[in-house]
Amino acid sequence: MTTEVEDAPALTAVKKLVNEGTGDSGTFKKGETAEFEITVTNTGNTTLSDISVVDTLPQGLQLTGEGAVTEWTIDTL
Repeated sequence: MTTEVEDAPALTAVKKLVNEGTGDSGTFKKGETAEFEITVTNTGNTTLSDISVVDTLPQGLQLTGEGAVTEWTIDTL
């Protein structure tokens, strides 16, 4: 007996803050740098290709740093 399994593509993306500011309870003051980490995980049962990840910054934040980008392409996941 053979059972065919259908492709069920799925992914998760999690963005987390990896540092703290110097204000009360770790809040950020104007001019301080907030660092984020974005993790994209294939949670489906098939390989995913040409995934576009876009990070839209909230109003008032500015992207800085060498090689700073707000969009990435993952070839295969």
